[in-house]
Amino acid sequence: MALGLSVLIPVFNCDVNELVDSLLAQQTAWPGPVEILLFDDGSAENIRTLNRPLAHRPGVRYHELAHNVGRAAIRNRLAAAAQQEWLLLLDNDSLLPDARFLARYAAACHRAPVLIGGTCYTTLPPRTPLCTCAGTTAKPARPAPPRRASSSPTPSSPSTTRWCRPVF
Repeated sequence: MALGLSVLIPVFNCDVNELVDSLLAQQTAWPGPVEILLFDDGSAENIRTLNRPLAHRPGVRYHELAHNVGRAAIRNRLAAAAQQEWLLLLDNDSLLPDARFLARYAAACHRAPVLIGGTCYTTLPPRTPLCTCAGTTAKPARPAPPRRASSSPTPSSPSTTRWCRPVF
């Protein structure tokens, strides 16, 4: 029996229709059942209005929280609600790089129990065989734009180019 996939997307003030459409178009590339969980973490009403119809799409569960609980808590809630064995966490502002994203992810799952995708911040492979980079393309890492003012330190060398060697 093929293992299922739960795609977990915490939503905050972002229209996720395009991301969900892309995932639904690729779900047949996964060798088992696929569910998409969308938990809205206190978005503005106009954004919720855009995303609510996704609840009626096959394989999609959409849930609204009454107030914002934060990044870690919303991800923990999504993981607790997941019904499948494999978990894929995506940010709500992500777009899939191409039409083979889930197929490559499925092909890489046998390589390690933990796959890391997106932007990799090191030139070296992980130190443990239990974790492998599942990036889709080799791209230079760049600092994320700040979301709000913070007193935390900024990267010491944001212009340093580091590459991710994709495994699929």
